[in-house]
Amino acid sequence: MIDGMPAVGHRNGDKTTVMLLVLMVVCMGILGRAMSQPIATPAPSQATFSIIQISDTQFLSESDPTAYDNLCQWIANQSSAFNLQMVIHTGDIVNDGSSATEWQNANIAMSILSNNSVPYCWDAGNHDQPPNVMDQGNPNGPWMGSQYSAFDASELENKPYWVGDLFEGKNTAVKFAVDNCQFLIVNIEYDANISVLNWMVNIFNAYPNANIIVATHFFLGASANYANPVNASDPFPEELSSILNNYPHVFLTLNGHDDTEPCVANMTDVNGREEVVFDDQSNGVDGAAAARIYTFNLGSKICNVTTYQVYCSNWLIDPYNQFSFTTDLQEETISASTTTVTPVLSPSQTTLNVPTGTSTLIPTPSAIVQSTPVSSLTQSEAPTSTATSIITSAQPILLHETNPNLLAAYYAVAVAAFAIIMVAVVACGVRSRRRQS
Repeated sequence: MIDGMPAVGHRNGDKTTVMLLVLMVVCMGILGRAMSQPIATPAPSQATFSIIQISDTQFLSESDPTAYDNLCQWIANQSSAFNLQMVIHTGDIVNDGSSATEWQNANIAMSILSNNSVPYCWDAGNHDQPPNVMDQGNPNGPWMGSQYSAFDASELENKPYWVGDLFEGKNTAVKFAVDNCQFLIVNIEYDANISVLNWMVNIFNAYPNANIIVATHFFLGASANYANPVNASDPFPEELSSILNNYPHVFLTLNGHDDTEPCVANMTDVNGREEVVFDDQSNGVDGAAAARIYTFNLGSKICNVTTYQVYCSNWLIDPYNQFSFTTDLQEETISASTTTVTPVLSPSQTTLNVPTGTSTLIPTPSAIVQSTPVSSLTQSEAPTSTATSIITSAQPILLHETNPNLLAAYYAVAVAAFAIIMVAVVACGVRSRRRQS
């Protein structure tokens, strides 16, 4: 200040200094508040997805193809809401495996899925294996399914989910992945022979990190045993079980075939493996027009199971058709490198036996289909338990449930306060230089 001039500038400078100090204190308080907020951390995966099982549609193919069409159309309509990854048909696609009419009816129905980009797979049941004498089937014989596009494996082998097939598509294998979980589904025909079982083991070994589902036409019986209702001395269930027991990553088996009343669907837990039978064909000609929905939550690793009868728009809520089970899914990203395959059926059987002339595609762990989780199920016809069990896709969560919008606001205000302070400092410097000059 120049001698003799009033001290007005000095008083104004004091006021400016006080204002700057106040702003600085406010700014530091805001920054302190912002920095004290919890940092966002990724939550465990909460992605959900579903697979749907249909089975024993033989009477639909034979007597009511419209009901078969409606079943597949319903599945296609719900595929997005369920985040549907795969439809599995566990056999007896037709009633008479030598009937061109029945195969054509089944072909039209299943083509509804392919036409709507819904992935599916299947295995041959005893009725699909002519000649089906006394319901015994013929696992060593041909089938007509491959003559129809919906069951012609050669038309599906370029799909990204396709792994391979055996015996002209009587046995199929597919794959998909959700987040870091890879899934492999191997479908084997009714009373599969040693060649099929070796083929199955071959695929198991090629995907050592996959969570495996094995689907077949008959394995578990409706009374939670392994007694085949059309062949009491059938050794196949025991043979299959002995193989699966050596593969802990097989976490689920699905089958149909046994519609014995009153327990048309049972489940049991064997060596950490869930085993489920589903066959609703006993409920009249249209009974098989029903969908068994398995909805998996990767966060909780719980599978919620529901059953919908499309032909009468009814959700089955009895404990055999609506239940849940816990899985031990492994979340690992599989390597794309080729895996050395060593089929192992038992300590004394280590030779792969695939007959000459069969259609087989040896898998390599690549081109995994990635899912896109979708929002919650909103169908009005769904039961409450189903709708609430389906969770939206994985989202980051904040510790202590901090609101991320509030956190952003703190930082924005802090930055604005700093900007004001800098402007004020510059302004004061300019004014001071002017007074001194």
